[in-house]
Amino acid sequence: MLAAATLMAGMIAGGALPFAATAAASCSTCARAFDGASYTGTEKDFSQGVGNADLSTISFDNKISSIEQTLAVGHGFIWWTDADYQGSSFKACATAAYPSLGSPYNNALSSVEATLSCPD
Repeated sequence: MLAAATLMAGMIAGGALPFAATAAASCSTCARAFDGASYTGTEKDFSQGVGNADLSTISFDNKISSIEQTLAVGHGFIWWTDADYQGSSFKACATAAYPSLGSPYNNALSSVEATLSCPD
């Protein structure tokens, strides 16, 4: 399991974790969120530049356990624990992979915001 400290250290340093090859073939410019660890279970795609202020509108709030994304340089997503881009958050820039979200993010994300401030 990816510890929260490791997850946050990667975001603060602007580094990306190893990326799963499966996303590049099927999701060329998006983030893909899964309700299971290691990219398993139900998935939802988020197009580059398009966020969602309330994941409950697509029945996916408090369900995300893993994320993989392939975005253009400079693009990213900020993942929030509360709707309307509130609560705790972490930023994932360009190509990133999180096979297992740690606390406080696992099964706790409720909104995703597109950003052009990567890295900041």
